[in-house]
Amino acid sequence: MGLAEAQASGDLIADGETGMRFKDLYPWQASVQAKSRDDVRAELENASKVKANGSSSDQHVASP
Repeated sequence: MGLAEAQASGDLIADGETGMRFKDLYPWQASVQAKSRDDVRAELENASKVKANGSSSDQHVASP
């Protein structure tokens, strides 16, 4: 496992005295998965297409 992989997974030692790893000290952060730029761009492109087609779920219909 390389340094970048260890940082991403939280496997680096965070505390020299206890030997705890970052993922053990901050479990809520270790569970977050980062997205690649390509993933974010694909989501943005998809959202733009949906909005352009008028299929957005945040459009509201007026009540009579």
